[in-house]
Amino acid sequence: MRRNGVGEGRGEVDAIVWGRLVPVLLGLTVIGIAVYEIALQCRLRREGVRVRGVVVRHTVSSTGETRSRHAVVGFVDADGTSHEYRSALSGTGKLPVGGEVPMIYLPGAPAKARIDIASRRWGQVAVLMLFGVAFTAVGLLSMVSGIGVRHHSL
Repeated sequence: MRRNGVGEGRGEVDAIVWGRLVPVLLGLTVIGIAVYEIALQCRLRREGVRVRGVVVRHTVSSTGETRSRHAVVGFVDADGTSHEYRSALSGTGKLPVGGEVPMIYLPGAPAKARIDIASRRWGQVAVLMLFGVAFTAVGLLSMVSGIGVRHHSL
């Protein structure tokens, strides 16, 4: 509550600060994930084991009214163990069930496999980076536009 038309209640200020800080923190977290993925992609290119996988099925995920299809690819590592990889990037649902797909994974870490199609590998990084930068920019712009703005009542 305001007194004498000056100041804002502590809860109101905290809500405004958090409302502006959350997008920045979310954006920086997503950028961090993108940087991790870039490092992993570089390591896969240097040290990765390439194998052929087969699309075994598609999964559907939904966010609100948006539905996305993701390919699930089965592959066998150098030790003869079977694994499945679900693509994090939507649009891989266009890969036909039963179709062969090049895969790449780190030796001893087949859980870090990726579909070995450059546009798919780097597309995931680009999407993450785009969202991370967008959230961070929105939060920072909100913070900057709110600096020095005071509401006075008569």
